[in-house]
Amino acid sequence: MKNLKITAFLITICATFLLSATHPAQKNAIYGKWKMVSGKTNGMPNQEKYLDRTFLFNKDNTYEGKIFINDVPQPYGRGVFMVPNDTTLVTIATNPDESLSMLAFKYNFALKNDTLHRWGYYMVGSKDQQGILKPMYLDEKWVRIK
Repeated sequence: MKNLKITAFLITICATFLLSATHPAQKNAIYGKWKMVSGKTNGMPNQEKYLDRTFLFNKDNTYEGKIFINDVPQPYGRGVFMVPNDTTLVTIATNPDESLSMLAFKYNFALKNDTLHRWGYYMVGSKDQQGILKPMYLDEKWVRIK
């Protein structure tokens, strides 16, 4: 009876280890370089010129975005990010002086194979009223690139 309990315990530990090792957390799978394939802002499709973008999510939790204008890469956001669970992405942009922005943006995300779906709100300054922020809803699809 004692051997049966020990054997059952060891099988449970081994099974737990093997199952967790074969299914790495989705939050680690976001690392790498991504290219935008579609996007909407406030329900409207993004203009074609804003689709030629890439994002690089590094293992040190920094990110860097680029937009390609006439095939020339231009900076398009950079900063730090965290993935507190398998469906939440939080970004904090870096200001021109390398300090972190006072705003953090929380997005939902889902990964399926090499496709990243990201959606949620970010804030932009109002053109009409100084110091007023307004929410913008984005819904984007990205594919992993090498």
